[in-house]
Amino acid sequence: MPEQVTVSVLLPVQQFTSPHDPYLSEFEITISYLKYHTVPSLLYRYKSMRYNKLSIFIITLFIIVFIMHNMDGICTDIIFYNGKIVTVDDKFSIKEAVAVKNGRIENVGSNAAVLQFSEPQTQRIDRNGKTVLPGLIDAHLHPTGASTSEIFEEIPDVTSLQELLEYISSQKKIKRTTDWIVHPKFFPTRMIEMREPTLIELDNVAPDHPVFLNGSYAGIVNSCAMRLAGISNNMQNPGIHKDPVTGEPTGKIKASVFPLIKKHYYRGILNLDRKQLFDIIAVAHEFGWKMTAHVTGGGGVDMLLDAYENANKETPISGRRFSIIHGNFYTKKAIDRCKRLGVIADFQPAWFYKDANAMRYILGDERIKAFLPIRSMLEAGIILNAGSDHMVKYDSYRSINPYHPFLSMWTLITRKTDRGSVICPTEAISRKQALKMYTINNAYGTFEEHIIGSSNCEINCSNFI
Repeated sequence: MPEQVTVSVLLPVQQFTSPHDPYLSEFEITISYLKYHTVPSLLYRYKSMRYNKLSIFIITLFIIVFIMHNMDGICTDIIFYNGKIVTVDDKFSIKEAVAVKNGRIENVGSNAAVLQFSEPQTQRIDRNGKTVLPGLIDAHLHPTGASTSEIFEEIPDVTSLQELLEYISSQKKIKRTTDWIVHPKFFPTRMIEMREPTLIELDNVAPDHPVFLNGSYAGIVNSCAMRLAGISNNMQNPGIHKDPVTGEPTGKIKASVFPLIKKHYYRGILNLDRKQLFDIIAVAHEFGWKMTAHVTGGGGVDMLLDAYENANKETPISGRRFSIIHGNFYTKKAIDRCKRLGVIADFQPAWFYKDANAMRYILGDERIKAFLPIRSMLEAGIILNAGSDHMVKYDSYRSINPYHPFLSMWTLITRKTDRGSVICPTEAISRKQALKMYTINNAYGTFEEHIIGSSNCEINCSNFI
């Protein structure tokens, strides 16, 4: 994987103190609006009109309608009982029942303790010993792009070069020669052959249609696409891969060349030198912002940690919850630095599930040990946030990066890949540890552990189930 650094800044979580706190229930919001806006306005009219009877009538009518409309909001809506309510509190305690009101947890405890809140309108659901979990959180994904990725046509789920070439062949039958054939997220590491198609293979299957296989940080194009984009052996661009013997373009391109591929899915990346990165993080730290950056590869991890350490010299960053997105490769030294600086590792189990076999093939049995060493990171005391990096396709299992949280947790627990291999089994973790990475840990990453991520009512009474 190329070692790139992409920087983004996360602003601090707003401390909601106004009457319009989004975590308030509808009933509480209406109460606040009545208190801060409607009643003062009406009372002003009431006084200014010297006890006008119409004002008194309006106030009375409003209060009656308001109370009738919100009676349901006062009652407990649902009670789950006879279950295994996993609280994800400090002791990871299991309770029997949980009461929910206005979409928020009201009480957690024994059947007897929680059922006393039941009222005639309350829905009671007997779990018969089944489990209830806190709401799961995905730490990193691309919802806008993913939600629109298959509006016009389904993205092919190809697992071999033969399937890929058959897809391209089928597209040229329904597209004009001026239309591009594009795969928006193609990763050769996920092919059975673990390689990309050659220029000859692409030209043979689609000689007259431009083809672009977008792999985010790099891509592959055929000769027709290169002609349209003006890519030739005379073009001097470090992002264009050329045959070392003939000097001819091979069709492999880096993301820096993507702008030449007109009107096709280019998002771009931001490459920074050390000084630029250090300056950006220093300024963000000075303003009190939480800082994060996308990095891939051990070199990228080390460079970002260097920048965090530089900012830490002025004022400690511990407590700011700076993080590393992706990362992927962590040495023992990098793990120790994350712990010392209080840096969160924001990672994606789907990358291990899909890419670990290719990484082992490329890197060997020794270097693969640095690829998402999750147990080692946990034992070092690092907070880990788990997500999917879901980008395209709708299916939770067959998307380019599978986003089904239970598949990701299974991967963390078993260290199995989609090819059935078990890679670095000593880095496997427990179910409890995996669940925390999708609940309370992710809430901690955004300073929201007091409102989401746990079913423990003593700490958190506004988490959604």
